[in-house]
Amino acid sequence: MEAYFSQPLKEEFPRKERVLTPPTAGPIQPWTIEEVRKVVKKMKVGKATGPDGVPVEVWKSLGEPGLQWLTKFMNNIARSARIPTAWRDSIIVPIFKSKGDVMDCANYRGIKLIAHTMKIYERLVDMRLRDVVEIASDKFGFVPDRSTIDVIFIARQLMEKYREKNKPSHIAFLDLKKAYDRLPRTVLWQVMRERGIPEYMVKMIQDMYEGATARVRTVHGTTSKFTIAVGVH
Repeated sequence: MEAYFSQPLKEEFPRKERVLTPPTAGPIQPWTIEEVRKVVKKMKVGKATGPDGVPVEVWKSLGEPGLQWLTKFMNNIARSARIPTAWRDSIIVPIFKSKGDVMDCANYRGIKLIAHTMKIYERLVDMRLRDVVEIASDKFGFVPDRSTIDVIFIARQLMEKYREKNKPSHIAFLDLKKAYDRLPRTVLWQVMRERGIPEYMVKMIQDMYEGATARVRTVHGTTSKFTIAVGVH
């Protein structure tokens, strides 16, 4: 089980070399307590915790003093561009896909559990990225107020229009196997620079993946740690 889940996290997709883009300079923009409050409020409760065992419910229950401390803590991390060592570890939980042989590892989907406090940090970074990067109108996945259901509706409308005119219509579906697990991070850093993301944010995100490790939770216990060299959360 460990070998199955760890192997894709070590292999990159083949790629062409990109022309390097100079970094974009810019001062570090500290998070406000209002931004932290918004992120904590949106975090769902009752979710499985990461290796540290600290649920987001802790931050929700600490009130204003807790938010003030958390805001200061997050800004200290941003200034140093170094996350706590404990956040670099994660636990992969194999979830059966409800089809096929239960003894075949390929019939399991790995769910990665990370520290909830790191999830708050990730969402704060994501919030800033969305302020900097303009998302194209034809992008629907992982975009607020947009859904893949919208794409289905648009596709159906187009198909009906073509059918009315008795013309053929064609739709291509592309599904990349282990797309997130095998994404070359060096390409991600370069694309971020090409999009004009400030270098301090690039450094923050790079640090989130530096020295990343994982363990697999099985019925026989948790495996030893292995390094995650490629892919994103």
